[in-house]
Amino acid sequence: MFLRFPIAALATATVLGLSLAGPIASSPYFPETPLPTGEFKLEKQASSIFDGVGDSRVKIHGENVSSSTGLEVLAGGFAVKIKDSSPADNFIAWCVDTFEYLDLRVRYEVTSDPFSGRDDPDINEAKQSLIANLFDTAYDTLLGAIPNDGESAAFQLALWEIVNETGRALDVTTGAFYATVRSGGVLTRANALLAGLDASAERKYNLVFLEAKGTGQDLLTVVPVPVPASALLLLGALGGLGSVAHRRRRRA
Repeated sequence: MFLRFPIAALATATVLGLSLAGPIASSPYFPETPLPTGEFKLEKQASSIFDGVGDSRVKIHGENVSSSTGLEVLAGGFAVKIKDSSPADNFIAWCVDTFEYLDLRVRYEVTSDPFSGRDDPDINEAKQSLIANLFDTAYDTLLGAIPNDGESAAFQLALWEIVNETGRALDVTTGAFYATVRSGGVLTRANALLAGLDASAERKYNLVFLEAKGTGQDLLTVVPVPVPASALLLLGALGGLGSVAHRRRRRA
């Protein structure tokens, strides 16, 4: 269903600084309902975990990678859903754990303190802020492009870089964490996403960290920031004003 607002209402909303072009909470990108408060399992939406999102083979290196000589992996967003949810609660999840493999046999739990008490890198407040900024500045473009192997892999590499890098510079080709690929396009795109981080960007998404209970990859998904109720009421009022103005013009 689409909500139609008169042009006059839209113009007024723009003058008042209201953004109507934010992310749309629509399956299969975001959880449709709040994720369970306890432990739960995930499953693939389709036969491939990357179905509808995209992936690309890369080799990642760093102290938080499970092989000292680098590890070849498929980088991209995971198309998952809550196991046995009805209707299916589909969403995209991203890996934030380069030391473990994805294992959908384990249970997950939402956490506000990712990697707490584990040997994985500390995703502190500063890193969480950078991660949120990555989604705020680049996620809408990604969702508009998928399925796209290069875009999906580049976004995943940029996310891994933020999580694992210990130096000041964010660059997926060098540092404490880096990657190599046969084609440099994915690396170039990942670095472009990192270069585009903008601390002043509008907050569009809230981070939701999913901690694996046992051996398994910790994951991350996002949910759109809700539109304030006051803004919805104001838009409703503006819509009414626009309708009145439209009727008056027709009578004239």
